[in-house]
Amino acid sequence: MSVLITLFKWHLRFIYFFIKLFTKVDKNKILFLSRQSDTKSIDFALMEEDIHKRYPDKKLVILCKTLVKQNFVSYYFHIYKQMYHLATSKVCLADTYIIPISILKHKKELKIIELCHGIGNIKKFGYQILKTESGKGEKMSKLMNMHGNYNYLISTSDETSKFYSEAFNMPLDKIVPIGNPKIDYILKVPSKKKEILKKYPNLKDKPVILYISTFRRYEDDYLKKFIENAPLDKYNIIINIHPVTYKYHPDIDNYITDERIYRCSEFSTQELLSVTDIAITDYSSFIFESAILEIPTYLYVPDYDKYTSKNGLNVDIFKELPGCVYKDAKSMFKKIDKNDYDLKVIRNFKNKYIANCDGKATKKLVDFMIKK
Repeated sequence: MSVLITLFKWHLRFIYFFIKLFTKVDKNKILFLSRQSDTKSIDFALMEEDIHKRYPDKKLVILCKTLVKQNFVSYYFHIYKQMYHLATSKVCLADTYIIPISILKHKKELKIIELCHGIGNIKKFGYQILKTESGKGEKMSKLMNMHGNYNYLISTSDETSKFYSEAFNMPLDKIVPIGNPKIDYILKVPSKKKEILKKYPNLKDKPVILYISTFRRYEDDYLKKFIENAPLDKYNIIINIHPVTYKYHPDIDNYITDERIYRCSEFSTQELLSVTDIAITDYSSFIFESAILEIPTYLYVPDYDKYTSKNGLNVDIFKELPGCVYKDAKSMFKKIDKNDYDLKVIRNFKNKYIANCDGKATKKLVDFMIKK
């Protein structure tokens, strides 16, 4: 496998050499690259709107395409398109690892900025989990120069920058804590409440609990226990399963049979925050999103010991969220019933890990890109 990867890298480098040789950099061209989805993310859409509004002379190219086994051939030719635009752009912003960004040598004029697609990370990732069961292999990561060639990395606070430095193997002075555009979007989602309640009028009847879980690569009955203990007579419960979960547990929806449980799949998790009275999650970055709106948030972590031994966490959740972390669902729902959540807990968490909640993250990031 390593021989094939080496050949793959060198043939791309050979082609890219000639692309660079016969092209010129357009000083007004900004490139956005993603393989998170086949459509523009919230971050990209907000930045595109702001650039067109305030910097109409800039040329914007947005390339979004997922990489899965089923489309490897088409993605291979997509890489050629990425390489052409990398060779002719002044600035590139990516929201995940992009093959040609990290394995190729670029023109000196090009500045590459990495923007994490999530707002913060409870769980360890990237270089933090090399050699672990949850991480990439060290040999493969080295071959593909994982997260290499970034000039700058965007984070949400000085505290977040510390573990981003470890995860991306980047010096702190290259990490810029100005926040994600998605923060601006979340601050505006309360306006979605009317639309969601029109679609689901029964959500008005009882307090709404939104449960967002991250994926596990191992078998666990956390969802079954959650549903068995959920007081469905007292609360409207919306459950949103991480899409990667279905890769490892394709039958997980079999647990969600009660008609009183809502899915609301036509709305994003960010939009669903507009009707949420109480949020429940685990090791997901969703906690950073609920914290932005200071929604009472609990962590349900019945597999805490197993998960931390396999993956590890960046945040000491019991210390940072005292009284809000539970290993069993029954105790958690008893606490929720008391209705005595201390908002100082989630507010302190927000102030520490999401320093910029002023609604100007999009503007700050766009201005930073233009400046660089």
